[in-house]
Amino acid sequence: MGKNTTAKTDTLTRADALAYLKQFPFHGPFAFGLSLLPVLASNGYLLWLMLQGRLTGPGLILIVVIETVMLTVLARLSALPIPRRDWIDQPKPWSQVLPVLAFLLIWCSGAYGMTLLFIHGWPEMLSYFQQSPVWLDSGVAYALALTLVLAIFPMVADWQRYKRVGPPFMASLGHDAMARLLTLIFGGIPFAMPFFVVVIGGFKLLEWIVLRAKRAPRTSALAAACMLAGAVSGFMLIEQLIQTEAHAWAIGYMLAKLVSELMVASIPLVMHVAANEPPEVAPLPAKRKQSRR
Repeated sequence: MGKNTTAKTDTLTRADALAYLKQFPFHGPFAFGLSLLPVLASNGYLLWLMLQGRLTGPGLILIVVIETVMLTVLARLSALPIPRRDWIDQPKPWSQVLPVLAFLLIWCSGAYGMTLLFIHGWPEMLSYFQQSPVWLDSGVAYALALTLVLAIFPMVADWQRYKRVGPPFMASLGHDAMARLLTLIFGGIPFAMPFFVVVIGGFKLLEWIVLRAKRAPRTSALAAACMLAGAVSGFMLIEQLIQTEAHAWAIGYMLAKLVSELMVASIPLVMHVAANEPPEVAPLPAKRKQSRR
């Protein structure tokens, strides 16, 4: 009773962060920067294809759909050598899986079917299934091959981590599949993902910077500078894509893909900050003076 109590929500947040960091430790800013290289390399290649005029909206949609399925299957395959009792995510019954798959199929078919109609992309999309050279000319085949090669490294790292730390086993490729799934769901709404990140994420980041300004002014100033640099770089990238006459929808979809993958790749950094954030201590209730009779 004499100890200060911590708010319940803060305790749960720190506990979740510590549990996550036990499986995926944060090895510092340099290692975190290296972990972002696969995301930047794969999306940088797609941006280069767009600047060259080789890759357009239909090709981007095809890449995200295939990568979502491919990474989901690889994440499940990576868990097969591990005893099922040690999986952190146990397989769900088909009664729960089928409604989700039906929703995704209906949503993606309707959203992307209408999108291809509006951007006049149906002929190009059908050409991928009629002419095999289109896969190479547009760079779609090379992009998928790059994603497949980059997926090998986290699979090996997960197995080594399981041997070193023990259960539960968590497939980090599931994070990559989740990023593509976010793009697939929200990317059907033009500029939805970039808008949510700029509005919601921007306000949250500003709130965090302001709160950290007094306790850690250097960290706060560095975060503010990175935020400003990211905003300037984003506007410069959009301007460059517009100059190449890329379709506005393709620009928004490419940004949605990049943002969702960076968000998921930044989970270890967010968990590290949450785990090291000093908890807000609730004040003790004031003791009432007992009146003497």
